[in-house]
Amino acid sequence: MKEIIDDLNKKYNEYRTQVKYLQNVIDRMAKLEYTNKRAAIDDIRKLRDTAEEKKNNYYQAVLALRKVCPHMLPNNFPAFKTISEDFEVCSICGYELRRKKNEKSIDNNQD
Repeated sequence: MKEIIDDLNKKYNEYRTQVKYLQNVIDRMAKLEYTNKRAAIDDIRKLRDTAEEKKNNYYQAVLALRKVCPHMLPNNFPAFKTISEDFEVCSICGYELRRKKNEKSIDNNQD
């Protein structure tokens, strides 16, 4: 499952980059003065919207796979690997789990 999610994330990032690039092109073209500018921007906007839709589909696919991940290894041990004191990652799906750091308890009953 991890490989599938990695592939989906790769495609998601490709489309995210494409959306950013196309939006940048639209923004720059809007500042230029030339004939048929509106039609050209509309064509690029359609490309951007298509890339945005594909990006969202890949993101939703990753979320769906992570929802069905058991986060358990075949030996019934948790699949989370500790990265740091407050950060763990599932070795199956890549789900990130951040834990709040425990604050030292203060005894307020001291006189």
